Amino acid sequence: MLDPYQTLGISRRASQAEIKQNYRRLAKELHPDRQPGNNSTAEKFKDIAAAYHVLGDAKQRSKFDRGEIDANGNRMAGYQPPPKSEPRAGARKPSRPSSTRSGSKAKSPFGAKTASAGSAQAGSAKTGTGTTNDQPRAPKAEATVEEGGFGNFGFAGFTASDIFQPFFRKDKKAPAAMGRVGDLDRRCKLEIGLLDAIKGGKKRMTLVAGQDVFVTVPPGVEDGQIIRLKGMGEKGKGKAVGDALVEIAVKHHPWFVRVGADIHVELPVTVQEAVLGASVEIPTIDGPVSVTVPKGANAGVRLRLKGKGIVDPKNGTRGDQHLVIRIVLPEDASGFEKLVKQWAPGNDYDVRGIFRKLSE
Repeated sequence: MLDPYQTLGISRRASQAEIKQNYRRLAKELHPDRQPGNNSTAEKFKDIAAAYHVLGDAKQRSKFDRGEIDANGNRMAGYQPPPKSEPRAGARKPSRPSSTRSGSKAKSPFGAKTASAGSAQAGSAKTGTGTTNDQPRAPKAEATVEEGGFGNFGFAGFTASDIFQPFFRKDKKAPAAMGRVGDLDRRCKLEIGLLDAIKGGKKRMTLVAGQDVFVTVPPGVEDGQIIRLKGMGEKGKGKAVGDALVEIAVKHHPWFVRVGADIHVELPVTVQEAVLGASVEIPTIDGPVSVTVPKGANAGVRLRLKGKGIVDPKNGTRGDQHLVIRIVLPEDASGFEKLVKQWAPGNDYDVRGIFRKLSE
């Protein structure tokens, strides 16, 4: 949201009377009743109402000027810490390594079966072969090969336990950004995880007036959608009461990327898995499944898992999950380099001919 001073078109030295005067002028110009059906004007009207909610009250304005609250009237970090939540085992921000090699300490969110040669895996996983002992096998899913392409999603820095954690964690109260819309309606922002957005459920949040409520999030909800809570807004004269307008904000997921009803995931594989083919375990929104990497799979090859995407709430059909193969070299590639040097003579092949054809 813009700075409330900018939204109302006033300087930071403006008096409370000037703030009120500017707000009334803008509210009259931008009121939705003057331009019905104009979404742009309606959004601007909401913004000036939210800005006046912060600056129209001298105490609120002072808190904003001191940095205690943000432009939505929420307390800034350091003044009121968010409620503590269950710690995520091994959770951290995704990052792509500067090298395309995977060392012995690197771990994959796909479990032991995607481990590169010599890498150590948690639990009873064997190294090198990628097999596991005393672990239930993931159900198999049929993967069809699509056209080649390149993904850019990234998986470095996650352990196998990170895959399952989002499916079982219990979120505590969700943070919400607050603001006032119009005369009686109030706007709130509810942050939820991607898996919560896909599967739906009840989320707890605190409204502007301090009420704790449970919001029913419908399955398949998308970022930016509004959920209206009837009668949870501001009380007016007589029996008039506004609504709470809850805007859904879907947080970034470390490896799932949503595109409509489809899910896109980058699949890291070892050199031997790409050349020889392999059965590997991968995450889906329903849990891990086993898929077959075809023999001779190139980087950028796309696999499709039919029916493993999101259920479309409009028609009940389900999207697919798309996998983009990324080949990862071992960090210690000395033995591999020897094999390549022995194999290379007499085995040259052209991979950049397309560039020459395009330049002709």
